[in-house]
Amino acid sequence: MNVLSRSSATQFAARECRVFGTVRGISKTTPVPGVELVEMDVRDDASVHRAIQFVIDQAGRIDVLINSAGANLIGAVEETTTDEAAALFDTNVFGIPCGRFRRCLART
Repeated sequence: MNVLSRSSATQFAARECRVFGTVRGISKTTPVPGVELVEMDVRDDASVHRAIQFVIDQAGRIDVLINSAGANLIGAVEETTTDEAAALFDTNVFGIPCGRFRRCLART
């Protein structure tokens, strides 16, 4: 969970909101008090769908979604592989911002 996500989740939890935080790997994430962690990869429709279904099963609905998923690459473009560039684009462009969340929510 990045700094922006952690800060937002902490603020909502402090206001007694029920907060779910998505992470790629729960075992690698430091717990956040008042936040229920849910494993999800924004590049994988099935993973997004499972996370959405889990939250709806637990809370009944999703009132607010804050997306701060993102990735970056550091280095020369000519040293970037096609797979690295594709993964970056998939996370930052085709992930939740471009509708993966809406498509998965519609199937829930």
